[in-house]
Amino acid sequence: LRGVTDDGKILNIAGDYMAHGIRERASEIVTLELGRQTEKEVSRQLEREVDAERFTRLDRMLIAEQAASNEFADLRPDKDMAETMRQNRALLIDRARKLER
Repeated sequence: LRGVTDDGKILNIAGDYMAHGIRERASEIVTLELGRQTEKEVSRQLEREVDAERFTRLDRMLIAEQAASNEFADLRPDKDMAETMRQNRALLIDRARKLER
């Protein structure tokens, strides 16, 4: 974003900041004011994202899984996984099924 401030100075704001930085900063401020989300709240939010008609955190997680293996997202359960990871895997599988349709 380019422009001029009220006092005539040149204003340049990086596109990356416009796309991500403002949201991250707002998230930091809300966290300071309201405190961190509980694990249960985060889990509920992720559950709602399974059927969302937009790009979600679950989609980002699927992309990260795929990038880690350089081939495909391996969503097979692992008996040594922590319970939270197992729950997230189930949500990722549900999201992948939703995206297949």
